[in-house]
This record gives sequence, structure tokens and C-alpha cells, in this order.
Amino acid sequence: MNFELVVYFFGWTLSVIYSVYCFSFNSFQYFIYYEDIYNDFTDDLSFLPKRDKSDLEWELIVFMMKQYFLWIAVYLIFSYFIKKRIKHLQVLQLWQILFTTTYILIKWNYVFLFLILLQPMVFHICSHFKYRIYSVWITSGFFLIFLNYFKSTVTGDSIVFHLLNVEDFELYILISSLFWINLRCISFYLETDQNYNLLDVLSYCLYPPTVLTGPFILYNEYQANYYFKEVYLVKFKQFCKNICRTIIWYIFCHICLHFVYMIKRFNSWSLYGYGYAMGQFFHLKYVVLYGMSTSFASFEDIKVPCLPRCIGRIHLYSEMWKFFDPGLYNFLIKNIYLPLTNITTSKPIRSFICFSFVYVWHGLDIHILIWALLNYSGLMIEDFLWPKKVNEKIIVYKQSWKRRKDCFIAAFLLGLSAISNFYFFAGADVGHLFFERIFSDYYGNVILIVALYCCCQISYELKFLPANKM
Repeated sequence: MNFELVVYFFGWTLSVIYSVYCFSFNSFQYFIYYEDIYNDFTDDLSFLPKRDKSDLEWELIVFMMKQYFLWIAVYLIFSYFIKKRIKHLQVLQLWQILFTTTYILIKWNYVFLFLILLQPMVFHICSHFKYRIYSVWITSGFFLIFLNYFKSTVTGDSIVFHLLNVEDFELYILISSLFWINLRCISFYLETDQNYNLLDVLSYCLYPPTVLTGPFILYNEYQANYYFKEVYLVKFKQFCKNICRTIIWYIFCHICLHFVYMIKRFNSWSLYGYGYAMGQFFHLKYVVLYGMSTSFASFEDIKVPCLPRCIGRIHLYSEMWKFFDPGLYNFLIKNIYLPLTNITTSKPIRSFICFSFVYVWHGLDIHILIWALLNYSGLMIEDFLWPKKVNEKIIVYKQSWKRRKDCFIAAFLLGLSAISNFYFFAGADVGHLFFERIFSDYYGNVILIVALYCCCQISYELKFLPANKM
């Protein structure tokens, strides 16, 4: 088995290296002759080739790294002083609210601030109605419809866009922040009793390290480990280590964007290398974004979700949902999936409702719908094939042919999972491109399945390491 694992390791690793090399080489060669008529590139580093600036998520990250997180360091200093010297909850909450609102007013304007504050205020009013749970979900549904309408109609020619007076990536920051606030309002009013006030919800929704970026933190986890714990300087070492690691990944990704570009004229190796690189870039974006915000939050003794797990070692739908964005996963489980057991015990129905919420929360675009449906279908197939945990008898399982059979089947599901995520990462056109290649390149499919089979074997093996049994 050890020799077999070595074969799988080199099979998967060499496939990834070669495909990413093909993609990088072909895309850069093509870009040499590309005429930038849409102003999609910038020469922010003059000693490197131009960088693709069309990814609004990455432009958000650049802004956060160069501007916002520097001010978060200032926030942290005063927060530390309040906890260490004043030790008063309301003072700390007021400081959090004051910092966020002041920054928004200085950086943007009152329209931006009004939209940020609108949901917590309306939720607070509706939470006092007789049927509180129904009021919370109805209010959330109303705002999700409004936010999706706002997202689709606020363009460069709209009145609201001119009132906001923002660039495209700043509008993206606003819209993503509003969707995060929607989750926080649901969590707050479903997890608290009647002993709360407006300061509680505003300080939670406007908590500076996560208000613009995420990740989502359940309210009970946010407040239970936070207010009355002192911040000791011994934690500063871990804080610096987390920040430095995140900055290294940020620099790595930023430099890569000066050399890697997307084109459609790829052979299969280059196309699959593009898909892998796209997935890893998406993963690293959230490692950087969540890495900075959770570093600040954990320094304040807030229990933060783990950073996204590398997609190169995840081969099952259930694990992708559980480990890529644990904060969102925790929200879905605690506030939707488990409460639905009072209505139905059917796992497919409860899962369908969760994915329906995910679809609406991420946006009512067609590529999001395809992504959600493929993920739901894959999860149901996985649950049908493997209804029990595969690690009940690790030693026997590792030495049996059942593992080889399961990995072979999982390789096909992994391919479907990857394509579904390409719809999410890059839109319907790119997702269709991968499906077209799958149905036209049968020889390439054989090589692809072999590579994915090796990936599944390595992923299974990594699950059995002691460091991963957490």
C-alpha cells in the first residue's frame, strides 16, 4: 500500500504541475499579442507585465490590504486599551460602532452608511413582533429580494450609483457587506432571547474586522468568548505569525496575476490546468481575506472559523461545504438544517431548502443556480453511495478493494464538483466550456479520471492523519 500511495502521490502531483505549466505558458504567450481595448489590465508594478484587474474580488482584497486593515490595527489598539483599562461593555460596543461608521463616512458617504445600517435597524423593529422567528425570516427574505434587485440594477448609469460615488470594486464591497449583515441579523435574532438592545446587534453587525469581508461568525460564538476576556501580549506572537503568513500569500497571488491570464483557446491539459489554478486562486483569495480578518478577531479572543481548506485535498461534496467556508456551513446547520427537523426528518428536503437559501443569498444569477443544483445533486448522490462514515474501521478499509472502488466512483463526482465550482468562480460561459470539452475529448477524459482517482486516494489518506481528526 505504501508503494501504491507513492504512485498516487506522484500521479496527482505531476498532473497538477504539468497542467498548470501548460496553462500558464499558453496564457502568457497569448497575452503578448493581446490588445487591451476594455482596460482590463493595470501596470501597478512597472517592473512586471500588466496585471488583470477585472476580478472585483481581488480588487476588494487589494483595497483591504493597502488601506482598511491598516486602520483595523488602529482600532485594535484602542480596543485593547478599553478592555485592559476601562473594562466596560457598552464603551467597547460604542467604540466598535463609532469606528465603522466614521470610516464609512470618511471613505465613502452617508448613502453608503445608510445602506449598511438599514438592515440592523429594520430587523430590530421587526423582532419585537409577536411571532419573532417568522418575523426574522420574512424580514430576511424581503431584504434578500431587495439586495438581489439592488445588485442587478445599480450600474454606472443609475442614480444610486452616482449618489454612492464609488468605483466598481467599492460597489462590490458594499453589496457583499450587505449580504454578510443579513446573515448576522438572522443569527443575532434567532440565537438571543429578549435581553438585548440595539447596541448589541449594531456592535455585532458592524464589528470592524469582519464587517466588510466576513467570514461569518455565529453570534453565540462571537459574544461568548469576547467581552470579558483580557487580551494578553503573549498572543501577539501568534497574531504576527498569522498576519505574516497571510501577507506572503497575498504577495504570491498578486505577482501571479501579472503572468496568468484567461483565454478560451486551450488544449485539454491547459484547460484543466486553468481550472485547477482558478480553484486554487479562489481558495487563496479567501485565505488572504479571511486570514486578515480572523487574525484581528482571534487576537480579541473571538472564536473564529478555520480558514478554507486547500481544494487540492478535498474530493467530496460534503467536505467541500464543511471545510471551505466553515462559518457559512455553521450558519446553515444551526439556523436552517437542524431547526427543519421540527418540520421534516427528510434529509433531501432539508438539504434542498439549505441550497435554496444559498442560491438566493449568493445571487439569483443563472450560473449560481447551476452551481447550487449541481452541488445539491452531487451531495445527494454521495449520501446515497456512502450513507455511513468511511473511517469507522480505518485499518481494514485502507487495505481493502472497497477503498479503490470508492475512489474510482468519487473521481467522477470530483470532476462534476470541479465543473460546478467553475460555474460559481467564473460564470456560465466558462462552466459551459468545461462541459463541452468533457463531451468532446474522450481520450483526455481517461487521463483526467486517472488523475482525479489519484487525487481521491491522496485525499482519503490525508483524512487519516492525526492532524486532520479535529
